[in-house]
Amino acid sequence: TANAVRYTGAVPVFADIDLHTFNIDTRQLESLITPRTRAIIPVHLFGMPANMDIIMQIADKYHLYVIEDVAQALGASCLYKGRLQKAGTIGHMAATSFFPSKNLGCFGDGGAIITCDENLARKARLIANHGAENKYYHLIPGVNSRLDALQAAILRVKLRHLDDYIDKRRKAATYYHSLLSQINTVELPELSPFHSFNQFTLKIKDGKRDQLQNYLREHKIPTAIYYPLPLHLQPAFSYLSYSMNAFPVAENISRQVISLPMHTELEETQIIYIAEKIKAFFGR
Repeated sequence: TANAVRYTGAVPVFADIDLHTFNIDTRQLESLITPRTRAIIPVHLFGMPANMDIIMQIADKYHLYVIEDVAQALGASCLYKGRLQKAGTIGHMAATSFFPSKNLGCFGDGGAIITCDENLARKARLIANHGAENKYYHLIPGVNSRLDALQAAILRVKLRHLDDYIDKRRKAATYYHSLLSQINTVELPELSPFHSFNQFTLKIKDGKRDQLQNYLREHKIPTAIYYPLPLHLQPAFSYLSYSMNAFPVAENISRQVISLPMHTELEETQIIYIAEKIKAFFGR
């Protein structure tokens, strides 16, 4: 997400995250806006939409664009102005990913831009097609970012099943909750009706996250850390001169989170096995 900002020549400005949803902490937004600010980019992390009511209110106040990163939350919904609306359809534009691990995945790399603004749509099509509307006539600089026909055909079939995919993920998340909710040192993600559970991410609060991951690996249970190092501490963004403790919530959570297996083919017996091993680890 931040790389896309940098590619345009703009400067990304980071905000800390909410302690429970891991999304942007909207309480910080206004303090970060300057006369040079052009857009707010909320990332709907792990399948949980950010608070779009507040984000859009602030954007309207300061006349800013809102570009939603819906790569992990395509198909999820949120309440916006008192009614249910799909994540990715509220801001001026949204970007999504069709990487195979996403809720709607193709058989390789792919993505899409979503907008109701015809001018923005035309500009996006131009950029994605070498800056051309007619072959070999380039109106602006662009790139080759077209979705190939094979991936499009696969996605066209899978799209009609997206709600079912999300429902299966929610059922798996609910079952995880029923088995793990009694472990005091484990904080589970909220069972929100708006969450599409691209990931099922726990917080391990006793400092034993890495030991738990090693233990689960020994028992053939794959896990992942999303994400081990916050963006402001990554070498690629060292030029921004953020220091340690600039975003204490993100830094602390990066040392706690671990994501368990989550996909549409996850069986109850597999979830039971995973939960039993987690309980065994904390019961040692």
